Amino acid sequence: MKTTQKFPAARPRAVKRLAAAAASAALLAGLSISGATSASATADPGCYVIVSGSHDGCSHQSSLRPGQYIEGGTGNYALETEDEELRTQTDGNIVLYCKHAGTSAATGKWISAWQPVWATNQGYWNSSSGSKVVLWSDGNLAGYSYRSGLENVEFSSNTWNGSDTVFIVQADGNLVVWSGGRPVWSAAQNSLYHTCPGTEAYWVGY
Repeated sequence: MKTTQKFPAARPRAVKRLAAAAASAALLAGLSISGATSASATADPGCYVIVSGSHDGCSHQSSLRPGQYIEGGTGNYALETEDEELRTQTDGNIVLYCKHAGTSAATGKWISAWQPVWATNQGYWNSSSGSKVVLWSDGNLAGYSYRSGLENVEFSSNTWNGSDTVFIVQADGNLVVWSGGRPVWSAAQNSLYHTCPGTEAYWVGY
């Protein structure tokens, strides 16, 4: 059963195998989300099964292309892989959940099924009317919540790299913005790598 609950923020740790730019804390202001289109789950190349070293077509990954979004309270509220789900919620939070129970390869701790491991805004539980994640046509990824009728920016990738940009909920557990075949932003500075049970089987790179 999917549940909503409070949880500690993910702890920073060493980045393995994937070089990514540090996430910026700067916020966008004055943007309107009109004109974006809802996301469709799409596969992206570059996923590898670590044990066998074979290439995987990544049909179990989900991505946003420029101009696409996910929004809480609609039929298009999440991006997911086989092992995790990034969900935009009606309480204003944007949360990454692990789908399966097991020991986390990243932390060595037990993870329960549908346990949250990362969120944008723990302070607004049940005080907002929705949330949204948009990859703008200019290549910038931004997350929004709605409180008291106002649109609030919860995070911005500050990656204005144009149309050659994709945001991927990766099979290896990371949330990454790619542009021109290289990582330009990641949530939690890649500390989500192999956090959810099952993600330790993959490494995503180009």
